Amino acid sequence: MGERLAGEPDLISPQILITLVQVIQKAAFIDNQPVDLGDGSLLTATEIHLIDMAGRYPGDTISDLSVRMGVTKSAVSQMVQKLVVKGYLIRCREEGNRKNICLHLTQNGKKAFAWHKSLHSNVDEQIISFLSALSEQERKILLELLERLKATIDHSLLIRDDHIQSFLLSYNLETS
Repeated sequence: MGERLAGEPDLISPQILITLVQVIQKAAFIDNQPVDLGDGSLLTATEIHLIDMAGRYPGDTISDLSVRMGVTKSAVSQMVQKLVVKGYLIRCREEGNRKNICLHLTQNGKKAFAWHKSLHSNVDEQIISFLSALSEQERKILLELLERLKATIDHSLLIRDDHIQSFLLSYNLETS
């Protein structure tokens, strides 16, 4: 099935890599576009994701959300403050525990939460429709490839750091 002959260059793999990078860049670009849901206030992707977490887990504390989001309590506190000022979240003290602050969505917060959920439903439906048109064998191959790619990307920071060290060593030797 389309095997390359010995010594024949692989022309498709570089094109796959280019296309994959383009897909990732387009997704990142879309995710980084602020959203205006009609109240004149722009919401960043990070703010939308915090609203999503607060909507999915009503009454969670800042500590709870920081764990769920994998960011520091300080980062969540700063985002919460911005969203309180913008009118998407309200803070309240937990009953019986004056230290913990729980979060709830305002009406604008509920609207942003519903929009985000609706957006993902729409996009997910389109992607599932595309994938469903593939054969079961094609879907299995695609899943295996994506899992292997994910494992490679999981190690990308180590790869990058190792590469920096080897590059600097060879570069310094070449230029000295």
